[in-house]
Amino acid sequence: MNSINNDINQKKILDRNKFIIFLVSFSVPMGAHLVSPALPVIMLDLGIREEAISLFNVFFTLAGIIVLPFIGVMSDRFSNKKILVVSLFSYGISGFLCSFINNFSLLLMLRFIQGMSVAYITVINLIMISDLFEGKLLIKVLGINTSFLQLGGVVWPAIGGLVSESDWHTVFYFFIIPIFTALIVKFNLPAYKNDKKGNNRSTKYFSKTISIIKDRKEIKSLFIITIISYLIFYGCYVTYFPVYINKVLKISAIFIGFSMSAMRITALFVSSQIDKLKEKISFKWLFIISILLYILSLISMLLIFNREFILIPSIIWGVAHGIFLPCSHIFMIMAAPVAHKGGIISSGRFFTRLGQTIGPIMMAGILYYFDLRAIFYVGIFIWSIFLVFILFKRLRFTIDN
Repeated sequence: MNSINNDINQKKILDRNKFIIFLVSFSVPMGAHLVSPALPVIMLDLGIREEAISLFNVFFTLAGIIVLPFIGVMSDRFSNKKILVVSLFSYGISGFLCSFINNFSLLLMLRFIQGMSVAYITVINLIMISDLFEGKLLIKVLGINTSFLQLGGVVWPAIGGLVSESDWHTVFYFFIIPIFTALIVKFNLPAYKNDKKGNNRSTKYFSKTISIIKDRKEIKSLFIITIISYLIFYGCYVTYFPVYINKVLKISAIFIGFSMSAMRITALFVSSQIDKLKEKISFKWLFIISILLYILSLISMLLIFNREFILIPSIIWGVAHGIFLPCSHIFMIMAAPVAHKGGIISSGRFFTRLGQTIGPIMMAGILYYFDLRAIFYVGIFIWSIFLVFILFKRLRFTIDN
């Protein structure tokens, strides 16, 4: 009887841990997706030039690039739960304060703080998942966690667009949610054995982490494919796919938004099933399948001449992203040495941010010399090269036991 009660209590604790982690993940996309629809309204209300309004998101992403190399050190030395609570408070308070500000410079300062905070939240959340769960349950939780990130990508733009119509300040009221989430984490997430950190602050930590990345081909391969994935995602799909279909098909912003939401919804469903896919297919072939689907999506973009087929590229991309994103998280956690797990995961997020920043700039440079279609041809070419590298084992996606 006691063993049955212990099993029931253990299940309740696991379910509570999962709920808290998923709640954190759902809050993460607010920083970009909730705010983006309000940018045109902010621009008009504050009299900001079109070129300058982009700084609102640039400050948000660059902050993450700056702090990411240090997150691993903090995670491997201090309590992840405490770091997560402080980061959630900082994320929520800096966002909520934006609702009272009408000065663009002050808004940029608060966005920078938000960018640093959400960088910590994203990395620490992944580390905590790897600490709290293991085996098949770890793979399942990572898949569902990715689904909640995708769900945020579907829900928050709709809310942001709806509430910003009357007053853009209203958008930032929603950042009270991370504040409440911080309280839930503080008082409901129990302490766990892997979260007891030491005080050893070795000056060799950074060099050791870099050495691991250089020496472990599977980690190096993952980071290379991560930066390429986000370079093409933000360069081809996020930035120029809407421009292209608007030019070719004369489709309104509402339908473009619906098409891009379809990608997120598809990715949400696929990523929730990643544990079942992983049981049957190796990491190497899951990455190959996702690359083939990315290429197919890019090809379908070039072939669209009728608005009735507008959803096809987004749905294919959603399947690819739903496979690639959770697989990259799972592979990184499984490949990272325990003593340097925080450093490896934060390095992975650094390469993600780097790809997000480089992609639009690179594709804008291509557009300067060629037409819009050239951007998608470049995306196809880059992915094809990396597909060959994987098939001929220049990139490695197996983990030694």
